[in-house]
Amino acid sequence: MHAPGRRLIVWPILFAAAMACGRSQRPGNAANAAQGSADPATLLAPEPGRLYHGVLPRGTTEPDSDASPAALDAYERAAGRRVAYVYFSNDWFRSRAFPATTAQWVRERGAVPFVRLMMRSQPQPLVTDPRFTLDRIVAGELDGDLAAWADAARAFGSPLIVEYGTEVNGDWNPWSAPYNGGLDVGPEKFKQAYRHLVSVMRARGASNITWALHYGAQNFPPDPRNVYAATSHASEPVHENALETPCMKRARSSAHTESARPNAAVVKASRNRPISGRTRQ
Repeated sequence: MHAPGRRLIVWPILFAAAMACGRSQRPGNAANAAQGSADPATLLAPEPGRLYHGVLPRGTTEPDSDASPAALDAYERAAGRRVAYVYFSNDWFRSRAFPATTAQWVRERGAVPFVRLMMRSQPQPLVTDPRFTLDRIVAGELDGDLAAWADAARAFGSPLIVEYGTEVNGDWNPWSAPYNGGLDVGPEKFKQAYRHLVSVMRARGASNITWALHYGAQNFPPDPRNVYAATSHASEPVHENALETPCMKRARSSAHTESARPNAAVVKASRNRPISGRTRQ
C-alpha cells in the first residue's frame, strides 16, 4: 500500500529470523535436509546465496486478501517455475478468523502460506484505527481473538509464515508510530505489541508459525527514531539491519495486468523446491 499522493513504495519482505538471513537452522533441520526429508511442521532454510521465490497473486474483490489461484497460475506460467510461498493478507475488517480456505489451497499447490496479519477495522490508510490499537494488544484486550487464530493455525498443522505490522516504518498503516503516540513512543509500543502477539500464539502451541517482519524499502518519515530492530523475543530476533539485508526481495503479480512478469533476480535465486519438508505432488 502507498498513501494517496505519495511516491510508490517498493514492498520488501524479510522472513522472520532467517530463512537465509543469519539465524541458524532449527535443531534437526540440517540433518533432515541432508537426508532429503524434514519435519513437516518446520521450515528449511534456503541454501547459502539463494532466496525463496514467492508472489502475491492478487484477487479481484479485495486484492491483497482475495488471493487468486488463477493469478498464481498466470504468474507461474510467466516465471516458468513454481513458487515456494504465496503471500496474502488476512484483513480483520473482513474476518478475524484464521484464513483456512486460502491457506489450504496454497498448501495443496505445494507452497507455504505467507499470511499478512492485518489487524485493522477498515482499509483506509493514514488514519488511527479505533479498535485494533497497539495499546489494546499490549493490554491483552485482543487475546481471545489471537488465541482463536493461533488454535486454528496450530490445527492447520503444516508450516506457516506470518507477519504483523506491515510496513511499520511508513506512516500509512495504523500500527505505525504516527498513530501510536508519535516517534518518541510509537516504535517501543509496536515492539511490545509484537512480542505480546507472538507470546500469545506460542502459548497456544502454534509452533508451526515462523514470524516475519515486513519493512518498507524506505523509512517514512526518514527519522532515526523510526527503527524497529529486535522487535521479537531476545532469543529469536526478527531482524537486524533489515533495511540493508539482501533478503529484501519480493515478486508481485496481477492477473489483470502485464505485471505478472517475474522479478528476474528473485526467480534466478530460487530452485523450485519446497520451502518446507512437505513433498510436492
